[in-house]
Amino acid sequence: MAAVKRNFTFFYNHRAFSKRFSKGLSFYVLGQFIYFVMSVVLPPLFLSAWGVDLYGEWLVLTSVVAYLSLSDMGGQLFIVNRLNQLYSTQDISHFKEVLHTGMFIFLILPLVVFLLFAVSISLMPHLSFLKVHVLSDHIARLILVVLALQFLFSLPQGLLLGVYRAIGKYPYGIFLSNIIMLLQFVFTVSALWFHANIIIIALLQTAPFVLVGMYAAIDLNRHHAEFDILSLQGCRYSLIREFLIPSFNFFAIQLSMAFTIQGLVIVIGIVLGSIQVVMFSTMRTLVSVMRQVLSLIANTAWPEFTRLDAQQQHQKLFLLFKLVLRTTTVASAGAVLILHFSGGWLYHLWLHDRVPFHRAYLDVFLLYGMQLVWWGVSNAFLMAINQHKALSKVTVLSAIFTILAALIGGHYFGLIGVLCGILMVDLLFPFWFIPCLVHRQNPRFNLKFYCMEFIPVLILIVFGYWSFVMMLISCIGLCLWYLQMFLRMNYENFARHL
Repeated sequence: MAAVKRNFTFFYNHRAFSKRFSKGLSFYVLGQFIYFVMSVVLPPLFLSAWGVDLYGEWLVLTSVVAYLSLSDMGGQLFIVNRLNQLYSTQDISHFKEVLHTGMFIFLILPLVVFLLFAVSISLMPHLSFLKVHVLSDHIARLILVVLALQFLFSLPQGLLLGVYRAIGKYPYGIFLSNIIMLLQFVFTVSALWFHANIIIIALLQTAPFVLVGMYAAIDLNRHHAEFDILSLQGCRYSLIREFLIPSFNFFAIQLSMAFTIQGLVIVIGIVLGSIQVVMFSTMRTLVSVMRQVLSLIANTAWPEFTRLDAQQQHQKLFLLFKLVLRTTTVASAGAVLILHFSGGWLYHLWLHDRVPFHRAYLDVFLLYGMQLVWWGVSNAFLMAINQHKALSKVTVLSAIFTILAALIGGHYFGLIGVLCGILMVDLLFPFWFIPCLVHRQNPRFNLKFYCMEFIPVLILIVFGYWSFVMMLISCIGLCLWYLQMFLRMNYENFARHL
């Protein structure tokens, strides 16, 4: 136990790595909290100020504009990863070329898309397809154009915040992202309180992107003058062609995930009806909380994965990946055991028995959520090091077969058929194939490594499902299994040099 305490304490107390990681994770958690508060507080305020019909039309208009963000085509993720790799190797000249080229793209691309969108909206004879009745056509068009300004400013602003991520100051970049959400919340609440009209509220929701983007540009230019952040002199048009395919692969991953999330709801609605849609969506929300919280750990480690890979620090990269994988796997297993026994109570407390509860459905969903967390770490690792070409193919195939499995399973076996179908597809495709892609990048991530990380946890889950007492024993076993990592692995040398 002395060795466990020494390695554990040294790793988490070491200034170089722990400050970046702990601050980044803290700001991610804070961002989730702000988002949760906005989701809870704003709808009642909108309903009180505008009523159901006007608020519903506002949601429709904001949803339409939200699709403009897809024109990013995954470019921002690839460019920020590339900047991180170049800064990690101190290739500042190439760093400037990639940064200036990326800034050129995200100044011109959103402007072109915005103008095309604005012209298209103005040329449409009417907006009846949006089912907008309370708002006049003229006001609805104006709102759409004003809301589209968010997209116009958010892409270059997002790249500027990505620079903080690339140069090892990602906690500050996350902090500024939280400031945008907080300002949007404060501006919107204030506008509703003073009964501002709907156009003013749309403008106020755009203002934080402009303010934070301007601040980030000035701050980066002041502290990192060598980047020439306010100049585009380093732009290289040849780099634009190099960005296209890797960026599109990122886009394919994002699109396939969105297709799966929305497609499952549509399929269940068509095959089974609205009640099953509500059951599916509410249970998915309950399980998604576990996944979203644990995904913050992998997201925080993302820039560290990129940096260590660029510096070819393979041993440290192995240890960091093992730490993230073990942490998220053990935590998700603990959540599965706890929710297995308390999920029904939480479900009834949340929905007051308005939606039927089936423990078998929840158990399958919990296992589905856990394996999403499991391969999600490998998914984040591959995306962080820009080795995501094969990953994009796997996610697209998985999305297609997931929808097909949901259709077939729902038609023959109902909602339990849908859940078992999507679980089987994930076990057949991403669960094992994505770790294989990681193995291609580092042979140490082999079958033995993954089995040693997953099988002990799976045994403890099966053991803990039998009774509440066994669940408590299994949770203790999970804690001991987690601490065993610090007993066997020498994290002291790892943390000292991060």
